[in-house]
Amino acid sequence: MIDPNMPLIQDNFRVCLLTGPVMNPLAIVNDEFGIFAQNCYRIKRSAEMYQWKETSHTRQIREGENTRTETYYTHHRDWFSYKIDSTWFKESWGHENPNVEWPYGEDE
Repeated sequence: MIDPNMPLIQDNFRVCLLTGPVMNPLAIVNDEFGIFAQNCYRIKRSAEMYQWKETSHTRQIREGENTRTETYYTHHRDWFSYKIDSTWFKESWGHENPNVEWPYGEDE
């Protein structure tokens, strides 16, 4: 068992679980949003945008003795943490994503 009040050098880089209050006298600040947190060691920001995503599907169709491959596309909207450029969609009409710079990325 590792005593958190008396760490030993041989316990470095070992996986361990500690419980107890977090005490950090310095406030963690995110100037971009004007927020701060006390008694912590980091603020993690995760940014997502509601966008269209295109998925391609292929299927084999038998026509007599011949087989042909057919490709079709489906679209759905969801939250994504990366920008999806809908100008590259095979079927982009009605599935356009905002053409803006990604306002905020992930940050720690």
